[in-house]
Amino acid sequence: KNEGWNHQAPILSDIIYVKEEYRAAVENVLEPYLNYYVVNNLTEGLQAVHLLDAHKKGKANFFLLDKINESSNADQGHQLEGAVPALDVIEVDSNYKQLAAHLLQNVFIAHDEAALENSNGFVVLEKHGKYVKGRYTLTGGSVGLFEGKKIGRAKNLEKLQESITAQQSVVDELSSQIQTRHNEVIGYNADLKEAQIRQTEQEILQLNNQLFSILNKLENLVHSQGQAQSRIEDLQGQLEASHAAIASVREELQELNENLSSYTSQLSEAEAAYGEIEQQYNEINTQYNNLNLQVTREQSKINALKQELNENLSSYTSQLSEAEAAYGEIEQQY
Repeated sequence: KNEGWNHQAPILSDIIYVKEEYRAAVENVLEPYLNYYVVNNLTEGLQAVHLLDAHKKGKANFFLLDKINESSNADQGHQLEGAVPALDVIEVDSNYKQLAAHLLQNVFIAHDEAALENSNGFVVLEKHGKYVKGRYTLTGGSVGLFEGKKIGRAKNLEKLQESITAQQSVVDELSSQIQTRHNEVIGYNADLKEAQIRQTEQEILQLNNQLFSILNKLENLVHSQGQAQSRIEDLQGQLEASHAAIASVREELQELNENLSSYTSQLSEAEAAYGEIEQQYNEINTQYNNLNLQVTREQSKINALKQELNENLSSYTSQLSEAEAAYGEIEQQY
């Protein structure tokens, strides 16, 4: 540090922040100026030049902010179809906006190569830094691994610091909440131990009551067991008597089964005889029906003959009456 020099003067690469996807492209066009110091006026610039000369430290380049701010930007507001203005992808402090406009107001970042055909004298960049097209020149090729790493380092650090600060606030808040919850847990644990002691005492009391209840039940069970033993002996006697009675009944049942077998055999024979008699009855009944049918037919014939005879008799009687009448008339004539 030197009292004759504004040691807080930044270099250009530290005052411009570029969105990450456009850094390589913007760095390509600003690379010649990235190490330029930004000073307020000519006086500060000359102080630095004299200081470098006095200490034999080489040379440096400077942007004079007051002169840049005095200059007009008549070309501001231009647009290029199929491209994004470079000023739209950067961030810079308000006191350096005029400097950024001076450097990038005619610079556009193309979406594709079609924008190169109608660049109208603007500087056109490829998004990833593959080429830079000027009014009469075209520069490009492969993109190096470190391209895009120089520009905006200070701004990146500021943003990282802001992000870290924000995250630290979140961490502090979470730590405070965790400590609060921890204190609550400690309090709960103390309360829980007292509650557990009271609960254990209550459980012991309940267990003692259960023990006395079980002892009473045990005495009752012993008494009941004695009564049950007497009852078992009585039932054993009844069971033996029942076995004897069952033996007698079993003999009677066997005799009944034998009689039933005999009756079943006799019933089978009777059913067979009944079947034969029923068959004979059916045959006789059939013969009777046939004979009855024949008698009915003969009776019908007799009735028909009687009717015919009666009709003939009536006819003969009528004829006889007519003959007798005719005979009477003849007798009267003679």
